Amino acid sequence: MRYMITTEVTNQLAQQIQRELSASYAYYGLHLFFTQKSLNGFARWSKQQAIEELTHADKIMSHLLERDAVVEIYDIQQAETSFKTPLEALQYALTLEQDVTHAILHLKQLAHEQRDFQTSSFLNWFLDEQVEEIAQLQELCQRLSLAADDMSALLFLDNQIGKARTKTLINTKDM
Repeated sequence: MRYMITTEVTNQLAQQIQRELSASYAYYGLHLFFTQKSLNGFARWSKQQAIEELTHADKIMSHLLERDAVVEIYDIQQAETSFKTPLEALQYALTLEQDVTHAILHLKQLAHEQRDFQTSSFLNWFLDEQVEEIAQLQELCQRLSLAADDMSALLFLDNQIGKARTKTLINTKDM
């Protein structure tokens, strides 16, 4: 038996779809920025992040459809592609992920208040994902900050992130 989802939770999930699609678009903007700077490792990573954000939106859509809800998709904003430095670009992504996390926490609280325990449980996966995303971006921002204006350090980080296939960005064995 499927349990109906409230209109308010449905609307908030639709807004979360918009946030996930906007995040994807933002990561595509980062991909363009890094590609134009010939930082191909960061460009590859940004593109992978963009695709991951699309899968998050799709997962929420599937949840709504499984709950017999009407799914709406809202407009998204133009992606930022101009940054002064790679660090500024990643700080932008970090702020974006922190905002997404805050929205998911609010959504989880709403679902719990509305006694929609299926959605509340469903959102746990997203919160776990956000913890990983924020930790990854904080690590990258810290390492870029340490690199400062050292081009060889920046290129080393670019190479390392380009090789990364998991949530672990930097293989400390290579250091």
